[in-house]
Amino acid sequence: MSGEAPNHVYYRACEGAWSCDFELEISDPAAFRACPMGWLDRQRVTSMVRWARLTGPFVFATTVDYASRGARGEVVHTARMAKFGATFLRSTEVLTLDANGRDFTLRGEQRFWPTGRWRSRSFAGHGRVDETATRATYDFEWFGTRMRQTTIRHDLGVDIYQESPWSRGTQRLRRVAVLPAQ
Repeated sequence: MSGEAPNHVYYRACEGAWSCDFELEISDPAAFRACPMGWLDRQRVTSMVRWARLTGPFVFATTVDYASRGARGEVVHTARMAKFGATFLRSTEVLTLDANGRDFTLRGEQRFWPTGRWRSRSFAGHGRVDETATRATYDFEWFGTRMRQTTIRHDLGVDIYQESPWSRGTQRLRRVAVLPAQ
């Protein structure tokens, strides 16, 4: 695998810690009601949306580790969503960069509050980095539906646009020296 392939260049450039406000809206209430989502997950999503409206956005903090495993074609990504000092979502994924230089797969574990001692849920997906190594598109399962995520890397950070049949979100990640404690 070439370290100059677009998928390697993209994740190497994204190495480090990032943070932003988490923005999510239920864009199609009928599709949300029809989604094959469990009761507790439905409460989690509606709580995130309502709490953000009432008290401001959740903090979304993430890390990308290309340095430790990139030569083997793997990237470790973590994410945490928090509010009022409590973690509501935590996930860790390993992205496997395809030898074709553009594609990748991801496998990870997500933990949502409240679930006992943070019982985890596995998830998987795939994606592709464009030839300029500035844009990646992901497709993965999120709360019982398929999420399409597009990321655009630029001088100020990484903008994330997420869309499912029932939701839409935008995250504007900016580099941080240390992840927020919240």
